[in-house]
Amino acid sequence: MLPHGQGVFLKPVRRYNGSGMIERVEAIYESGVLRPLAPLNLAESQRVYITISDPEAEPVRPWAGCAAVDHEFMEQMRAKAAKLVNVPSIEEIQRIMSKIPGSMSDAVVAERDDR
Repeated sequence: MLPHGQGVFLKPVRRYNGSGMIERVEAIYESGVLRPLAPLNLAESQRVYITISDPEAEPVRPWAGCAAVDHEFMEQMRAKAAKLVNVPSIEEIQRIMSKIPGSMSDAVVAERDDR
């Protein structure tokens, strides 16, 4: 584990997975006890499941721990994005999108109504 102040430390992440809240926090193992580096929103004596991962052995992925994410697909898309050469700027995208008649939200609502 990297000493405090060096490297990238994970921000606490909270997600709802359909059956309960999943929270990822960084902790330090000292004298046989895991000590969280961020406050935990837990009741006194509340039982929880803990998954241990080594940040030095595993690359940081913002979608890690999210059951609804296709991890293989995300890795493929990440690799493809890294190879892109001609990536349009946000201004170019806005210019192109502004030429679409009507409202995008109206188009989405209409498409949902058609289902």
